[in-house]
Amino acid sequence: MVLRQARLLARLTASEPRLVRLCAPAGFGKSTLARLFAARFEVHAICDCAGIASAREFASRVLAALADEVPGEAAIAAVRLRLHATEADEGAWSRALLEAWKSHRTERSLLILDHADALESCAGAVEMLGDLLACRPPERIVLITSRSPVPLRIGHFVAPHQTVTLSRDELRFEPDEAASLFDGTDLSPRTVARIMRIADGWPVALMLLARFAHYEANFEGLLDRLEGLSSRELYEHLGNEVLSALTPEMMSVLVAAAAIPGATLEDISAATGIRHALLIVEGLRRLPEFISGDAGVCHTHPLLVAALRANRTPEMATTLARAAAENERLGNFVRAAELFHVCGHDAAAAAALDRLPLASLQRPGHVLVDAIARIAVPALCERPNLWIALLGYRRKHLDASRLRDEAARLLEGLAPDAPPTLRRRLRVRLAMLAQELRRLTEARQLIETGDPPGTFEEEPEEQRLALMTSALIAAKQGRFAEADRCVEEADVIQGARHLRFDAERAEIAIERARTLGDWQGLLAMSEEALHAAQRSGVTARIVAAGRAVADAAWYCNDDGRCVAIRQMLDDCGDAESRTLAELVAAARAGTTVRASARTLAGVCWHAALVTTDLERAKELFDRAIENSDELEDGFMRVAIRATATLLLPSRRRRLLEARTIAQRIESPPLQASLELLIEAPAPADYGIFNYLAARVARSPLKVRQDVLCVNVVRGDVRRGSEALHVSDRGFELLAALALLPPQTLKEDLAAAIWPGLDAEAALNALKMCVSRTRAQVADKEAIVSTKRGYALNDRVSVDLRDLEHLVRSARAAEGLAQATRRRLEEWLAHLDAARRPHSSGWTWFTPYSGRLEDLREEVRLVLARGVFVRDPAAI
Repeated sequence: MVLRQARLLARLTASEPRLVRLCAPAGFGKSTLARLFAARFEVHAICDCAGIASAREFASRVLAALADEVPGEAAIAAVRLRLHATEADEGAWSRALLEAWKSHRTERSLLILDHADALESCAGAVEMLGDLLACRPPERIVLITSRSPVPLRIGHFVAPHQTVTLSRDELRFEPDEAASLFDGTDLSPRTVARIMRIADGWPVALMLLARFAHYEANFEGLLDRLEGLSSRELYEHLGNEVLSALTPEMMSVLVAAAAIPGATLEDISAATGIRHALLIVEGLRRLPEFISGDAGVCHTHPLLVAALRANRTPEMATTLARAAAENERLGNFVRAAELFHVCGHDAAAAAALDRLPLASLQRPGHVLVDAIARIAVPALCERPNLWIALLGYRRKHLDASRLRDEAARLLEGLAPDAPPTLRRRLRVRLAMLAQELRRLTEARQLIETGDPPGTFEEEPEEQRLALMTSALIAAKQGRFAEADRCVEEADVIQGARHLRFDAERAEIAIERARTLGDWQGLLAMSEEALHAAQRSGVTARIVAAGRAVADAAWYCNDDGRCVAIRQMLDDCGDAESRTLAELVAAARAGTTVRASARTLAGVCWHAALVTTDLERAKELFDRAIENSDELEDGFMRVAIRATATLLLPSRRRRLLEARTIAQRIESPPLQASLELLIEAPAPADYGIFNYLAARVARSPLKVRQDVLCVNVVRGDVRRGSEALHVSDRGFELLAALALLPPQTLKEDLAAAIWPGLDAEAALNALKMCVSRTRAQVADKEAIVSTKRGYALNDRVSVDLRDLEHLVRSARAAEGLAQATRRRLEEWLAHLDAARRPHSSGWTWFTPYSGRLEDLREEVRLVLARGVFVRDPAAI
């Protein structure tokens, strides 16, 4: 055996390969040869692929092997724990694996993928293996052992002259090597030749036969029984011959070594109760290819494990469970969790890890990470200590409401005799999540309820976390003096200076800038947080920071930046960004929108600023205020009310409500700005609401309040929603300018309006009427002089033109949306009521009366045939 291994190792070393493949059936010493080859490297890692069922599991095991390369390596372990805790998808695992793989050090190293034939049934894992080979660092050598070829085109990734493949023929014993095993025996050359024919160079069989040759009296009889057996039957027969000679204690130790993966002497003693297991293990190691290993770890040959499972499965299961339970009793919780997981008891494994000190869980090494990564996340989250340890990773990727529900369930399920420190820690974490959801009253109660600080000894990290959480709650409630005091108290606590709480400090600063109306500062801080999130590469953090920038840009009246940020959010796959415009359009059209109170308040607020319908704007603002009052966001409640007043002067009573709300917020600029709005109906300075006032001034409804509208159907003239006093003759003039052809001469216009006067008198009357009407509408540009007459300014709106456009659109549509139907019904009511005497004396109007009748009938026809179409943006 020594000669064979030396020959193979010499061949591997001389070829200087970049990829080694050992492909042969079980019993050819592939794993042993791989470990001997690894001993020639200062840095090597071994990944056992046996039992891998998914690409995620393959990535996890390779990462664990890479973490084992350098003792004390924590970065890879932290990445692995984060991916497992957040239930990352296959793509995230693949990216993390490739990043760790490419960040290879300069020294030569070896990665062994043992039992890689298990990857054959997992296409994703094979694809990952191909990616690893494609971006293999120059000094990294890969060795793959498998019973059958891995379904991967190796030549696509490694040059043929850099690949060494040792198959069954190369790994078998050569005739002279096989014959040397029987040196010192009295076997004849004919018998040795017979042995070599039966074993066919199979190393494991030859080693067992060599043992029997030294001690078996009736060796020829044994060979007679082996004639004609298949490879597996040959090994089973020889193995049973050896097992039958073992004592009960030796058999118990062998079963324990086979049942327990990576069994240590402590595991074997715990499973069997045999204190002198070391002596027995050393004896078993002298048996050829039964037990191997180093550093106190026993590896049982796969063929022997299979043979034992065929006959002793219940005994092996009992032995494994006994080892797990005994390790837990002795306080070796990590090993107990590993063995419970092998038993298929994830709940018991999580319970064992939950008994570890919280400090160990918060700073886990790669061994503990490996134990945690074996257990399903739902089982981990059923245990308070484990849930707390994983929260830091999960907060960055999972929805806060889901985590809050988990924390509430854990807190409620704590036993009455649970340690007060654990109860306090859960309360603080629950408060953290509640304040993220702006459930500030609940968060404050959680912090203040229960045992007061100082009742029991807490770690400095926990004290600082509780104080910074209190600071965040106070800042979001507008209590900045209290927030500053909590931050100062947190900073003076000794022993936890390594916790910086940069994100919490930035959030407090952003909240302060928002409440004090420092919009540009708010935008700058939000963009800085976005850049930090982009550097982290975590999509959930990027989306959250991007939303904050979009909100700040909206407050700054910067629509260009809003569009750019929302495009970035859409590229990140943010569903909320995609649906926001649809929700606003649905709310503007009057369609029912179902969403959370915060989303609905924002949607109605935005929709009110883009609608052209005065009554709709009033309704939207009322809904926005109603939904915002369900929230614990005092500034948002004030800002919506101030915006409503800026757009709709009739809503000035809302300012008094805003003043009451603002009194609970520590923001003198906010309170002073409200006083400016309250004291001056049309202030020149809006205080911190200057940007909001500018946004309101750009809203269609505000612009429309300055637009002159000639309502021929209704019989009045309005500027926005305000009716203007215009004389009867002035209104007739405006109606004539709206309806008569644009090229009508002023002589013809005068004759139409004053048919009883001569031409010169009619022209004089027209000039006087134009001058008087311009003064009555307070707009000299409303009626413009043309080369041969007069015309309405393009800025003047005419209701008949709007109606004709609406009818054309409805006629071309496949069906009527709810908002369109409602507008047509309103117009029909106006047309029915328009049979009033305001146009009865207009002799020139007779043809246009017929036009109104035609429009009335057309509206009726459209409404009669129109199919109601529900707005697709409705939720």
